[in-house]
Amino acid sequence: MYRAQSMQPVQAIHVEAPVTEVTVLEDRALVTRRFTVELAGEAELLVTEVSPLLVDKTLSLSFTEPGARAIDCAIKREQRNGESELPGEQREGELGLMNAQSKVLLLRFKREQQAAQLARLRTLQTLHWDEVAQDAARGVEADAKSVEGLIGELRAAAREQAQLESELAVAEAALEQARTLRAQAPAARESATLRLTVKAETGGKPRTFEGLLRYVVPNVAWRPRYRAELTAGRLSVEALATVWQNTGEAWSDVELTFSSERPSLGGAPPPLSADVLHVQRRGALVVEAREESVDTLGPEGVERRVQSTQVPGIDDGGRPVSLTSKGRVSVPSTGRPQHLELFNQMPECTLDLVVQPELSLFSSLRAKFRNSAPHPLLPGPVELLREGEIVGTTTIDFVAVQEPMTLGFGPDPNLQVQRELIPRPDKTHLLSSWTTRIHDVRIKLSNLAASPIALTVEERVPVSEIEKLKFSVVEEETSEGKQPDANGFVSWSVQLPNYGRTTLTLRVAEKRHSDVIG
Repeated sequence: MYRAQSMQPVQAIHVEAPVTEVTVLEDRALVTRRFTVELAGEAELLVTEVSPLLVDKTLSLSFTEPGARAIDCAIKREQRNGESELPGEQREGELGLMNAQSKVLLLRFKREQQAAQLARLRTLQTLHWDEVAQDAARGVEADAKSVEGLIGELRAAAREQAQLESELAVAEAALEQARTLRAQAPAARESATLRLTVKAETGGKPRTFEGLLRYVVPNVAWRPRYRAELTAGRLSVEALATVWQNTGEAWSDVELTFSSERPSLGGAPPPLSADVLHVQRRGALVVEAREESVDTLGPEGVERRVQSTQVPGIDDGGRPVSLTSKGRVSVPSTGRPQHLELFNQMPECTLDLVVQPELSLFSSLRAKFRNSAPHPLLPGPVELLREGEIVGTTTIDFVAVQEPMTLGFGPDPNLQVQRELIPRPDKTHLLSSWTTRIHDVRIKLSNLAASPIALTVEERVPVSEIEKLKFSVVEEETSEGKQPDANGFVSWSVQLPNYGRTTLTLRVAEKRHSDVIG
C-alpha cells in the first residue's frame, strides 16, 4: 500500500507487540500479535523483532474499537551480527581460517611427498643390501662410501618426515582453534521491523486503542502423535502434537492452535492424463496374489476392504480439524520437535489375546474400544505402554468420533505357537478342465504357564475375484468345522489349561480352471 508523502512530520512510536496467538497449519502458521497504544491523529508505529520470513501480502493491521485505522504498512528487513557489529573482525576471522586451512593442505601434500621419497630410499636400501650380499658371496668388497651415503640420505629423510609431522600437528591444532572461534562467534541473524502508519479520529484528545497484527510465516509444521497406556486393564489414550518452528521469532506463552486446513488446496486444477484403451486377444487368464488390508469403520460389523496407501501430510478425512493445546505454551525458534498435549481419553475397552500365525508366531494382547474423545484421531504414530513400560509402536489411520478401533500391547511369553503348511496331492478330474489343489494348515499351541490362557486364533484364506478360481474350506477336515467370513478370516476361540496343548487344523481347497495361469 502506498500513500502520498506528507509535509508534516509523523510521530514515531515504538510499541511492544508480543505474539499471543498462533494457528499452526500443515506447513505454515498464522501469527497474531496484540498491542495497546495511545493515539491522537496520525502516527507511525514501529514493531521490532518480527520474523523476516513473513509473507508480505498477508500482513494486516486492525483495531478492536472504531476510531483508528491503518494507512500504510511497510516491512524493513535487516541483518544483525549479534555482539560484533564490525565487519572487519569478521573478515579477519574468515581470512585466518582460510590461511589455516591452506597451511594444513600444503603440509599434508609435503608429508605425502616426503613419505613417498622415504619409501623409495628404503626400497633402494633393500636392493643395495642384496647387492652387497651377492658381492660378498663372490669375494668382492662393498663400497663403504656408497653405504654411508645411502644411510645418511635415509636419516635425513626420516628427520624431515618427523619435522613435517610436527608442523602438521601444530597447523591442525591452529585450524581447530580457528574453527572453534568461528563457531563461538555471534552468528549473523536477520530480523524485520514493521512500520505501520495509522490515523486516529479522536478530536485531538489522546485515546488508547488495542491493535491486532496478523501475518503468515513459513518454516512451521506439525504432525499428530499418540501415547496409549494399558494399566490394570484400564486404557488411557493421550493425543499429542509434534510442532517444529524455525521462523526466527520466539513464541513465548502463546495460545497454540493446530489446524488441518489447507488454504491453497484447490487453487489449481488437477492434472489430466490420457486414458488409453488397448485391444487384447482372448486367451489364458493370468492371475496374481494381491495383499490388502481390511479396516473396520463405522458401527460394529460394517467393514470395507481398502488397499494400503500412504497419504503425505495430515489426513483429516476431508473435513478440517482444529485442536488447541492445553494451556499457554512456549515454542522456541530452534527447528527441533516439541511435543504438546492436546487431549486425552480413558475409554471402556475389551481385552483379548489374539494369534495370527500366518503373520507372526507371537501373540498380541488386543484392546478394542471406541474413540470417546470429542475430536477425531488423525493418522499418526502411537507409542504403546503396558504397566508403565514401552512395549512397541504402531500407527493408526483416521478414526472418527465413536468409531471402533484396535490396538495391540505386546505378546504373552507363556504362549508358544507353531504353524505348518502341508501340501496334498492335486486332484484332476477326467474330461474336466478343473484341477483341485488341497493343502492343510496345522497350528500347534502350548501353554507354559501355571494358569489357563484364553485366546483367539485367526487364519486367513485367499479370496478370489474371478469365477475360474475358487477357494473353499473343507468343513469336515477343519477344526470345529469353521468357515471363513466375507473377508476370508477363520477364527477359533481356544481355552488352554495350565501347561496344556492343542492343535488346530485348517484344510483349504483351491479349484482352478485350465485357463488360469499364475
